[in-house]
Amino acid sequence: KASSHISNTEGAVRQYSNTLWNLATETASFVGWKHEILKEIPTPVRQKLLSYLVKVTVPAEVRAQDISQLNLAEIPKQGLTALFLYHRWICSAFVHLHFYGKQSKQDFEVPGFVPNISALQLIEPELSHSMEFLQKVTQNPTELVMPQVFAFNKLPRTEEVVIPAKVVAAQAHFDLGELFFYYSTYTEAYTSFKEAANLYDPSIANFF
Repeated sequence: KASSHISNTEGAVRQYSNTLWNLATETASFVGWKHEILKEIPTPVRQKLLSYLVKVTVPAEVRAQDISQLNLAEIPKQGLTALFLYHRWICSAFVHLHFYGKQSKQDFEVPGFVPNISALQLIEPELSHSMEFLQKVTQNPTELVMPQVFAFNKLPRTEEVVIPAKVVAAQAHFDLGELFFYYSTYTEAYTSFKEAANLYDPSIANFF
């Protein structure tokens, strides 16, 4: 009986956790996954939110592949955008936490989190994979479709937002440039920033 009670409790916690993340994902979809909004969310929560977005938009067999094996053209557009959002956030957050962030530990309890883990401890294991993904994007630029996950249908649907390949490549080059600059590899940083500047078009830049 005790084991049955524990199993039921664990199932209820998982269901509660999934409900929370579905609601959070729907809210983020409604506001278009805007960086200026997401940056106000604590780092561990952002990491979990974007991970959950990847989970619900990218097929399991794709998630299981190494970055080097990924064929971007075969990934559903919304799933590819979710991967892009996740990996560029990893790179950007790593740089900004080093330059500007406080290395505080998580001091609140949220289902699905391990307590007392610093933001950098969450991000650093992913960094090399995220760099590799962004480099793949710059080599194979493609248009993206902003993810829309409406699990509860409580918020009004928004029109499908297509992100031009030029914008995607420019953002990837810029994020890589920040990383190269952080690591003092200035030649690579200059090349990445120059590519980003060449691709940048303010008339179509308001996506991230």
